[in-house]
Amino acid sequence: MKNIYKTISITLLLLSIIGCSSGGSSDDSSAIGVGKIVTSDVIYSLDDFTGSPVKFKKLKEYSVEELTYAKNVFYGFRKFEDPIDYEIRFFDSHEDALNGEALVRERAGTKEEIKLDKDEAIFTEGLKDVRHCFGESQGEGGVAGGGAGIGGHCINSKYRNYVIQGNFILLCQGMDLSASMKNCDNLLSLLEK
Repeated sequence: MKNIYKTISITLLLLSIIGCSSGGSSDDSSAIGVGKIVTSDVIYSLDDFTGSPVKFKKLKEYSVEELTYAKNVFYGFRKFEDPIDYEIRFFDSHEDALNGEALVRERAGTKEEIKLDKDEAIFTEGLKDVRHCFGESQGEGGVAGGGAGIGGHCINSKYRNYVIQGNFILLCQGMDLSASMKNCDNLLSLLEK
């Protein structure tokens, strides 16, 4: 009888250790880093995104006065199964786009880098379009719900990841790094060039 209890105890201990060391998180974003760079000398314009087959719908153009290197910044969406929001920043060259990465991380970086308060952010254009509100009970990464007026908080960025390709930077909506990068890839797979 003692051996049975010993075997059960050891088995439970091993299962506990294995369960704790397996990561225990359903968030696959730890395998995906923030930002992806695709080196290219191709020069893109808004027309490459608004035409078929990409069909990006431009909602707003932001002033680039606060963005060194940037020529244009557009906010809009592309409807897949659901509409996905994007911000596209255009530059003169791939090198200029790479130089613009630091300010992209104010909107699609790590928790420490993201700055959504107009008193902290360098690029303040369209900050209210970037903020993702969630209800008090959802927590980060949860389903958008509630809102600032009913116990919610608008402190998270809707953009979790981005791609620098050629002369543009694409910021993509997503609940975590992986979902955001998937939304970037979905749009970029439609881009012809």
